[in-house]
Amino acid sequence: MARVTKILGLVALAVALSAVPAKAAFIDFLNSYWNPGSTTETSITRYVSSLDADLTITASGGANTLYWDNTDGFGVRGNEEDEVDKLEKLTLSFDKPVYLSSFNLTDLFYEGSRQYQEEGYYSLDGGAAVKFLADLSQVSGSTNGVKLISLNSGPVTTIEFYALNPVPEGQHHDFSVAGINASATPEPASLILVGSALGLGLWRRRRKFFN
Repeated sequence: MARVTKILGLVALAVALSAVPAKAAFIDFLNSYWNPGSTTETSITRYVSSLDADLTITASGGANTLYWDNTDGFGVRGNEEDEVDKLEKLTLSFDKPVYLSSFNLTDLFYEGSRQYQEEGYYSLDGGAAVKFLADLSQVSGSTNGVKLISLNSGPVTTIEFYALNPVPEGQHHDFSVAGINASATPEPASLILVGSALGLGLWRRRRKFFN
């Protein structure tokens, strides 16, 4: 019986290990691969080989068209031509679930002369909005407003970025999305294969044990 218990433990361990996300891959929106190629594109779809998934990036609000450059990444054309600001949203949609480990943002500044931090929000799969603030070291006029947001998400398919609205008088709150770190979720077929193989081994050992 101890042998059977041990094998059951191995099955559980193998399935648990197979459910751990793979090493994260950085999706760099500064790379020209992500260039929409037109100033009138509302959305684009690109294949991400490291995830074996399609990623669609969509602009809404403002002029409803994407802005892209190789310095800051994606924004939405509108009040601020190259950033996400009030009434605008940038949506990233994968065609299969992924795990997220971080976002890279730019153009998110600490306005030292007026003593406020620009702020924005993101949500995962339509969930609650999560606020982020510019780092105090990212002073407008002297840096590129870089912000790294670390997280450890479960499997998601949609990420939405949007800015503060309404905006306090005399302030502006906007940012660009420069990249994300993501990894593929385990394939269900892989879990079944591992479980089946070890289950077969268990059956054979049980049969030998009781014969």
